[in-house]
Amino acid sequence: MQPIVVADSRISEAEYVAISTRLHQRQRWATLGLTTAFLACMMWSDGGLNDPTQVLISVSILACIAALAWWMGRRRFRKQYTATPSVQLPTSYTLTADGIATRSPLGESFISWSNVQAVRPVNNWFVFTTSPGVYIPIDGRCVQAPHTATDLATALTQRGTNLSPSSTPSEAAHVSVPVGPVISIPNVHLTLGQYTWLSLRLTAKIMPLIWVLLLPLGSALLVLWQLLLGDKTLGELWQNNSGQLLMMLFFLSVPLFMLWAIRKQYRNSPLLKHPANYLLTPDKMLVAYPGANAEISWDGVQKVNRIGRWTFLQTTAANAGFILDMRQVASPNTAADVFALFKTQHIVVK
Repeated sequence: MQPIVVADSRISEAEYVAISTRLHQRQRWATLGLTTAFLACMMWSDGGLNDPTQVLISVSILACIAALAWWMGRRRFRKQYTATPSVQLPTSYTLTADGIATRSPLGESFISWSNVQAVRPVNNWFVFTTSPGVYIPIDGRCVQAPHTATDLATALTQRGTNLSPSSTPSEAAHVSVPVGPVISIPNVHLTLGQYTWLSLRLTAKIMPLIWVLLLPLGSALLVLWQLLLGDKTLGELWQNNSGQLLMMLFFLSVPLFMLWAIRKQYRNSPLLKHPANYLLTPDKMLVAYPGANAEISWDGVQKVNRIGRWTFLQTTAANAGFILDMRQVASPNTAADVFALFKTQHIVVK
């Protein structure tokens, strides 16, 4: 594969919203389908399917939910775009037989083809998915001569069999060790259990309203406990209060869905599955893990959240980003040196 250069690719807010909406269509339709099934079951249990008025009300509710979900989704994507400087800046890409090299004012990175899960054409863009919720949009109109967007599409088609994630990714290219003071954090690796627990804690920390779900979840667990003790039976509950039974099943499924989503994210992210090495310098952070490496300017770090020994560095508004293990800070440095570096870069740790 001859190197293909894509220079100064910059995505507008409207294009970012359109691409993000397209990529999340399946999730949106799944949510609407589950809501429709839930309302239909509620109406069927109460005999509401025979009442045209209730059917019309339910259809109106579904239409409002669909419109609200569409509006909130686009609003969320607009906020992500505004809050992510790395998306707004011009970025150049070089696609080779080994992978994709990225260069922007905020840093550089390299991703091997083994870490590219899918490539989707959306209008004039080629969208590379590297892990759930993380994608790289490349503008086909910015392909440099002598190549064209057609050549890029052809090259990707020829590599189609190699775009699925590899079970044994190649070793990452080693990042050069910068001159000057460096803080090394080697061999950072989370187990699935650790990542699950940290994800739940981080979600509760940055989205306090999620605690409201504990109230109906507690009621659902109480009903389940009564069923297990034999105080009630499924038949009695369905006959006397079918709505309560359906609500119990719904709210019990929410945490199960969250755990399934976290597990899927862990299994599909090379950065989470494999050990990563970090080098922190006064002006940037260098990351290397199997199949990829990156150099990120501190200007590209938006938020930092700390939970115990773990520190989350968020570089985009859509995902948690990089995770540092403060226990892995190599001597002679300590975790205090890491936080002192954040302070000098005016990065607030929450």
